[in-house]
Amino acid sequence: MAGTPENDHPNAYIKVPVDEAAAQIVGTIREIRPHIVLTFDEGGGYGHPDHIHASAATVAAFHAAADPNYAGSSLEPWAASKLYYWAFPKSRMKEWINGVKELQPDSDLANLDPDQLGMDDSLFTTVLDTSKYKDIRRRAIAEHQSQYSPLDRMPSKDLEDMYLSTDYLIRAYPKEGSPEETDLFEGLDI
Repeated sequence: MAGTPENDHPNAYIKVPVDEAAAQIVGTIREIRPHIVLTFDEGGGYGHPDHIHASAATVAAFHAAADPNYAGSSLEPWAASKLYYWAFPKSRMKEWINGVKELQPDSDLANLDPDQLGMDDSLFTTVLDTSKYKDIRRRAIAEHQSQYSPLDRMPSKDLEDMYLSTDYLIRAYPKEGSPEETDLFEGLDI
């Protein structure tokens, strides 16, 4: 997190210049040719420096991948159709923090101000039902061994299920489109 010594390590992701990170992502976009690109919101979901950096690099790459004059990749340009920010709605963050305060009052998370976390609910354009993937998501999270699992910090099974059952996204590009999507490919002719 911001202000921690890990951010000062010379190999920390945030030490990589955004344009260098973006160049690698441009190469991936041009090679894979996705219709949809996902990244964290500009605030990194909850202020995580690596997530903020990844968002900046991905947004830059999304636009650069489509630019035939971009010199950072020799692959054919590719314009993905949509760019989304994955984020937490303020209402969900409040539920989580209030659940922590009630069930785990001694937790460091109980001291967080829920009004400072998440994005305004009105910004969300897309809500995905991911409930049929809960078990797969649990296994994927368990593989992320370099950090603690966010599920370890869930104060109840109900909140954990809620977290794993729904994803909230903000369509960053194009801005126009259906205000309430339930499918990332909605409106695409593919």
